Order: sequence, then structure tokens, then C-alpha cells
Amino acid sequence: MSLIELQNVSKIYRFGETEIRALKNISFKVEKGEAIAIIGPSGCGKSTLLHLIGCLDKPSSGKIFIDGKDVSKLNENELARIRREKIGFVFQFFHLIPTFNALENVVLPMIFAKVPEKERIKRAMELLKLVGLEKRIYHKRSELSGGEIQRVAIARALANNPEIILADEPTGNLDSKSGREIVEYLLKLNEKRNVTLIVVTHNLSMVKNFRRKIYLKDGEIIKEEMK
Repeated sequence: MSLIELQNVSKIYRFGETEIRALKNISFKVEKGEAIAIIGPSGCGKSTLLHLIGCLDKPSSGKIFIDGKDVSKLNENELARIRREKIGFVFQFFHLIPTFNALENVVLPMIFAKVPEKERIKRAMELLKLVGLEKRIYHKRSELSGGEIQRVAIARALANNPEIILADEPTGNLDSKSGREIVEYLLKLNEKRNVTLIVVTHNLSMVKNFRRKIYLKDGEIIKEEMK
């Protein structure tokens, strides 16, 4: 059984009489421990696809399975549990709380998961060390570089030991050097922790080391590459 499976997934947005088909009959499987780059221009449906896989939205038609469960049939509480326990999100715009320091931002998801206080602080410090920020744990967002902020976001995504990391244009607000470093961190996590990694981007140079690439255009898969 695949960790993730999409079967003929489509997503339609309606605005009055206007209908926008963001995704059209998308089908593919993701095995545990894979690292996949989903590539395409702005507006091709990449982020919509990631949101569906991440249980942040539901498809208009088709099915999405995570660990064999059809997530379209789950209620909001069940979807929230999957997001909390199985999925870590890394976003282009970081979404750190600016008044919190790095440690507090990483601790936050564990509060919602009801992890005991001592354990969550210990785990947060270990994760910040993992991403090379052990000397920056008490710094707030305004005191960190763009690359450091994104590394805090990666540590936060790992807080609840997810099986899946979903990264939406994680290098989009970074310079090329910081962007390469972030991609290297993500691939290292995939390799060392066997975390399943799905990254969406328009930047081909950032994902050259991914073994599997899926190309989207106008909401459809136009090509897939394996190496």
C-alpha cells in the first residue's frame, strides 16, 4: 500500500458563474521515504495540489488516500488529526509568529498535540540543533536571516515527528545560496529520517538532485521523470 495515492483528482473553484479548473484528473502514488519535486509555472495548480495532499482542502472529484484512508470521507476533526500527526508544512512565507523566538515557534505545534512541557522544549532544542540553529534559539524572526527563518520553519514542521513533509515554494523568498542550503537540508532529512518529502516549485535549478520529478501545466501532469 502506498503512503499517498491520488486517483483522478480534480479541483474546481467557482466564483459566481465563473468556473476555474485548477486541477484536472491528477493521478499518482507516493511511497514512504520518497522525495518528489512537483514543478510548474505560477498558476499551474502546484499549491492547490499540495493543499489537497495536506488535507487543507478537499477535491471536487476523485480520491486521495493517505495510509489507505480516503481523506475526502473524513470529518474536520479527523483531518486535523492527520495534519497534526502525519504532516509537516513548510511554506514560502514562513508563517512564523513574529513575537515568538525560534524555540517558541518550534514548541507551538507540540502544545496543540498535548506533548508534555519538558519533552516539547527538549525536542524543540534538538530540532533547532539539527538545522544548525542551536545558537539562535532565543532570537525572534526580526533577528534572523531569511535562510535561518526557513530553517526554523523546517524544525517546526518536524516538531510532531511527521511521516510527510510538504514544502510549498520553500526557497521562493530566499537568495540562491540560502535556497540551495534549504533544499539540501530537506533532502538530508528525507535521507536520514526516511521522511517522505514533496516539494512544489517553479525553480528547476533547486530540485536537480530529486530522483523523481512531476511536471504540471494548466492543472495537468504533462511529464514525469525518474533517475
